[in-house]
Amino acid sequence: MGDDAAGSLSFLMGICAAGPTSARARAEAAIASGLLRYSAEIQTVDAWVHFFFPKIDRPLYLLITRDMTESPEWFRLGTWNPDTRRGATAFYRAYQGVRASGGEIRGPRSLRVDMAGGTIYQQNPDGGIYPYPLVQVVSRVDSIEVRTFDNRDGFSFEWVPSLGFGAAMSPSIARSVFNKMFIRHDADSRFFRPVSFGTPAFQIWQVRGDSVE
Repeated sequence: MGDDAAGSLSFLMGICAAGPTSARARAEAAIASGLLRYSAEIQTVDAWVHFFFPKIDRPLYLLITRDMTESPEWFRLGTWNPDTRRGATAFYRAYQGVRASGGEIRGPRSLRVDMAGGTIYQQNPDGGIYPYPLVQVVSRVDSIEVRTFDNRDGFSFEWVPSLGFGAAMSPSIARSVFNKMFIRHDADSRFFRPVSFGTPAFQIWQVRGDSVE
């Protein structure tokens, strides 16, 4: 796809997001601009569309493990910009043994979520306990319950009371597919089917991508 790494990545993300129905027009435009080229194996637009959305011949599974909750490095690499050679930075800190207590949410390492004031208290590496504004608190009980606050910026705290598991995170991670799957169990059912859950140790999802039959 040439030497334009950033343009190639943008095109790939765009065509995958568009899906098979709109892929043909995007592929034709990319070929006309020189971004996409024919090869010995791919000599038609339809062949490119089938390349991007191949027929699924065998089951595909996604394994999510506790390791991903211990560092947001996956988020930085997943948002990597080939031009700047940087990825987006974000915060994610998981807690186990989380419980509701007198209108607050409490947990280890001096975690305290003030539901009335919209503030989360966390222990920093220097040992100090500091307050941070909250944008929202998301709880997964029988359904997803969201409580928002008037703070423009801040953290999102999401948790599963029945498991005593929760995490404080940047809003960008709260919006990620990873978080929707791991804490909310709210992945798009067209593409993800739950197979086996041992949250927070692991989750296994079957992935059903778009394909051209």
